[in-house]
Formats: sequence, C-alpha cells, structure tokens
Amino acid sequence: MEETELEQYDFRAISDAQKQSAAAKVTKAINIAGFCIALWVLIMPVPYAVAIISITLLPVLAIGVLKYFKGMVRLDDYKSPLSFPSITFALICSAAIAIRACFDFTVYNHNYVWIPVFMLALSMLAVVLYGNKELRAMVPIKRAGLSFILFIVFLCYSYGVLVVMNCYFDMSRPEVFEARVLDKYVNAGKRNAAKTYYLRLTRWGKQEEGARVRVTNEKYARTTVNSKINIYYRHGLLGIPWFEVK
Repeated sequence: MEETELEQYDFRAISDAQKQSAAAKVTKAINIAGFCIALWVLIMPVPYAVAIISITLLPVLAIGVLKYFKGMVRLDDYKSPLSFPSITFALICSAAIAIRACFDFTVYNHNYVWIPVFMLALSMLAVVLYGNKELRAMVPIKRAGLSFILFIVFLCYSYGVLVVMNCYFDMSRPEVFEARVLDKYVNAGKRNAAKTYYLRLTRWGKQEEGARVRVTNEKYARTTVNSKINIYYRHGLLGIPWFEVK
C-alpha cells in the first residue's frame, strides 16, 4: 500500500515538474515573440494587416498562458526559490500598437475613443485579476502598484487596437474638405533622433478653429505655407471619426 502511494506521489511530482518546464518554455517563447512583434509593428509593419493582427492577439495568448498554467506563470518578475516565469514582458510589448496608431492615424475627436478604451482595458484587467492567487498573496501596496501598471499597459493596448481597427479597416466613403496651410514646423526629439512634422491649418468641416495636424516628412516637404490641401474625413469602422491629409 505504501509503495502504491509512493508511486502516485512520484507520478504527480513528475507531472508537475513537466508542466512547470512546459510553462517556462511557453512563457519564454511568448515573451521573445512579443518583443519581435513589437519591433515589427514599430519599425516596419509589412504586411500591415498581418502585423496588426499579430500584436492584437499577443496579449490574448499571454493571458491564456497565465490562466492555463495556474500558479506556474506569474505577473511579477521577482526572484523566488521556485523561479516561476513572468508573462508581463509580453503584455508590455503589446502596448507598442498605441505608438503605431499615433503615427499612422489622426482621430478627429477623442471623445468618441475614451469610453470604449477604458471599458476594454478594465475588462482585460478584470480577466487577469480574477482568481489570481499571486496577487492575493501580495501586500496591498504592491498589489495596487502591479494592478496600476497593468491597467496603464491595457489602456495603451486598447487605444492602439481600437484606433487602428477603426481606421485601417474603415471602408466608409470620405467627406472631402479643403483647408489652407497657415504654418509648418518640425518637432525634433533628443539629438534629432525622432522628428515629427506638423502643418497648422485653417478651420475646416465642423471645427470651430484651426488646428495642427501631423504629416509624413514627404508631405511636409511638398507642402508650402498658404497652399491648399484636401482633408479626407471618415466616420470609422467603430464609429470613431478620423481624417487624413492628402
């Protein structure tokens, strides 16, 4: 009888060890994939749709791994005797889509964006927190800090996903407006590493006053002050108005 119990114990121990090894390998693979996908989306998202879908699915897979390997994959990356792998790096990488959204699309009115962004971010946070014993075991201040960091990450991810999906897959017919260029200028980052190009325009459409708009360096070079440009206003796939300058 004792031998049977010992065999069962050994079997469970081996099974747990195998599962923990699999958890470490899968988590490492997703973290590496997350880093590569983030670079792909930020530097050269070609083909664009595939890159966007990949980074959209990234946190879904990461959260799935967290839930599947209960207790064997962590959110915090602190060192422990058991050395459980952390999936947080992959979640952080998914926020890169927010930067892509800011570079590629211009939202007409952000009032249409914030409610769905907050709702999606809160939903993702709720899924991660639900039934998570790791967070329950933390001291309150550390639990609140990690939850806040995750919420910020999910906010960035939600903004990027909603804006890109709304604009890139929008097939609505554009309304064309004309505006005059009042001024043009460049914002340069540290050591001119990151330049952003802006045009200041007259009032157009439903706007009550003129505003600046970010454009590509090619568009900036071709445009002169006092020239007229066309603005293509669209309603958005998700009902978030946006526009582009051509």
